[in-house]
Amino acid sequence: MESSGKIISRFDFTFDHKVTFNHFTFNDKPQVVIDFADVTSLPSDENIDDGLIAGVRYSRPKAAMMRVVFDMERMQPHSISVRENPFQVTICFSRTLLHVLHHDTIVQMEMEDYLAGVVSAEMPALFHKEALQAQAVAARSYTARRMKVLGGKGCRRHPEADICTSPGHCQAWMSRDQQQERWGKDYLIYKEKIDDAVRGTRWAVLLYQDRIADAVFHSTCGGKTEDASVIWGNKVAYLQSVPCKYDSHSPYFERKYTIEVSDLLKKTGANVSSEFYPAAPDGTPLLAKERVSPAHTVQAVRVGDNEFSGAQLRKLLELPSQWFDWSLASVELKTKGFGHRVGMCQYGADGYAKIGWDWQKILKHYYSGVEIARIEEYET
Repeated sequence: MESSGKIISRFDFTFDHKVTFNHFTFNDKPQVVIDFADVTSLPSDENIDDGLIAGVRYSRPKAAMMRVVFDMERMQPHSISVRENPFQVTICFSRTLLHVLHHDTIVQMEMEDYLAGVVSAEMPALFHKEALQAQAVAARSYTARRMKVLGGKGCRRHPEADICTSPGHCQAWMSRDQQQERWGKDYLIYKEKIDDAVRGTRWAVLLYQDRIADAVFHSTCGGKTEDASVIWGNKVAYLQSVPCKYDSHSPYFERKYTIEVSDLLKKTGANVSSEFYPAAPDGTPLLAKERVSPAHTVQAVRVGDNEFSGAQLRKLLELPSQWFDWSLASVELKTKGFGHRVGMCQYGADGYAKIGWDWQKILKHYYSGVEIARIEEYET
């Protein structure tokens, strides 16, 4: 049945006595197989066309065993549950469909297909496999939290969509054509690498206290991620400031920008009470930090006689992050990091992967106290 972006197929196997069973999957075919022990009769094969299952076949590989083979249209999430009196084994398959706003058009996409486009757009394809897998899980969690079928509110700017492809609002996304254009002769290599990262974490999401985590991420933190309360004003238990020792290979780890005093005043609209260079005669400097977080985020800064939030000044001067400092002699600004610096640092994830961390360890470092679960195990 199809319901608000989700198709579900359910199969109940009821027995007059308790039976044992094993189950396994074949991704290449694709198939899901269940072997029931101590079963004497076999049902007839079934042909099904529900967008999930192509057919169900029954066989007896050995005496008193019933093998059930589900031939899938493509591999989808599934769960198995058991109930007593009477003894019943239930297997449920689900197919998650996203409503994605792309170029002012709502496009329906399979979750895992969509994620391949997100990972390719949000993280360099040359990054380590474990970093790409961490990105896939973070992006899947970020997406699932917004899906209406999973209890989310959808895209705040576009309520008719679950999510949009604007990187400034939701997540970036690249089509296969865009991937080919970006990667050129390396397209097939990078495509397979990205697809492997998504397949290798199939249906995994991050949970915090049984709710899907808002797994935000950014390019570069500059050595330490930031607490969500500093950037957005609300405390999130799993989005705490944590050290990040391996993002120094990022081109955004530290950068310098020079700006003329006249341009600084023009861009900020700041007022000054008297002539100064580099400071006013009364000793008041042109620039002064009023409030800075323990993770070095500039929260409030004064320019001349005017006070700005760190976010305002970052936007006015087009700086890559709110971790910045300066030298007044030439008004040379030095920044660290790129992005809001909350959650997973992508270059840090790549650095940790290179020293041997797997994607699970990377995610649990950046998202404090989370658990990793399969999306079909999550109930709204």
